[in-house]
Amino acid sequence: MINIALDFSKREGYLLQPTKSVIIPVKTCRKFYEIEDGFWKLNGKNMPIVSNASHIGIQKSDKNSAESTVNENIKKARRAIANCDSIEWRLAKRQLQIKSHNSCSWFIEVKELCLKYEINDLYAYLTNPLSKFQWKKLVKSKIHDYWTSKITDESKGYSTLKFMDHKYNIGSVHPLAISVNANLKDIRKIPVRLKISTGNYILQTHKASFSKNNFISPTCKLCGKADETVEHFILLCEKLEETRIPLLSKILDNGSLI
Repeated sequence: MINIALDFSKREGYLLQPTKSVIIPVKTCRKFYEIEDGFWKLNGKNMPIVSNASHIGIQKSDKNSAESTVNENIKKARRAIANCDSIEWRLAKRQLQIKSHNSCSWFIEVKELCLKYEINDLYAYLTNPLSKFQWKKLVKSKIHDYWTSKITDESKGYSTLKFMDHKYNIGSVHPLAISVNANLKDIRKIPVRLKISTGNYILQTHKASFSKNNFISPTCKLCGKADETVEHFILLCEKLEETRIPLLSKILDNGSLI
């Protein structure tokens, strides 16, 4: 790998910096790979073995400290962007001012994403950056507001959702999708409840409408007295009377309290 990098640098006409060309031993949770001095060479010279090094601002270490390394690099990037004299800050300002919305610039991609969630005044945040927690709070609030409004508005256009409450709260589960107990029997009831509420539960009338030459009868297979429609299945079928009465009584009692 070192020889490939060296040959490529010679072919492209650039030099590999000796101070940045170092060896960091790999350390995992199970094994530590020791490297002897003088084993790795670059242009006939021994490559130094170090415990940590920096490459294009990214800290690398022989320790299993990826999370702390990432956090440290994020802090450095944030300080660099907040510094008006830094290259990163000047680059961000230039890209946001000059580049059009058709550009493939990373800054424009971020700008488009911010505009989508109505985070409009990017220059103000660039000049007076928020703290980490303030920024996370702002982004979370904007994203929640966007998707709450979008889902609520679009749900009104779906006929299958006309019998369901269009109020949407991020982070909360719809009452129809909540199981009483965390057991397999209650969990299996959730898809049935949702299909009935949205009109996607396949009844005999649905099967009959798609059958050829009236091969399938729309009559309810439980009672055999009427077509199996949603109204018949929920309110009228005699075979389901024992299950229906307690539930209807509970619904009527709760409705009287409103």
